[in-house]
Amino acid sequence: MQNANDMEVHQQHAIEWLSRIAQEGEEHVREQAPLLVGEILNWGIFTHIFVSIVFLLVACVFVYLADRIIKLSGRRPADELFVLSVLCIGIALISVVIVVLNVFWLVQIFLAPRLYLIDWLSDLVVSTTG
Repeated sequence: MQNANDMEVHQQHAIEWLSRIAQEGEEHVREQAPLLVGEILNWGIFTHIFVSIVFLLVACVFVYLADRIIKLSGRRPADELFVLSVLCIGIALISVVIVVLNVFWLVQIFLAPRLYLIDWLSDLVVSTTG
């Protein structure tokens, strides 16, 4: 009988300890969740602004290069220079598309932050589950 009572006492202590730990964990999550959401949104804002600036600069450089190539070719036809200028313009256009997408995501952060967080979490789940 003594062993059964000791077991019940140990079980009761274990249940109380687990309950206390769960309450402390819940309080910690309630404190940290808003901070985490804010950090995710701030990081998203920074990332999309940075990527937009970088690719805008890339677009400008390649437009400038295409312009210089066209001016250097002058009146004489040069197939290699034409192909090179088309390539520069193509890279510039791709860069502009990347800038537009990043601006779209910035607008999403400001107008629909919860939707951005859902997209962010779904991307995180897909990338971790492979």
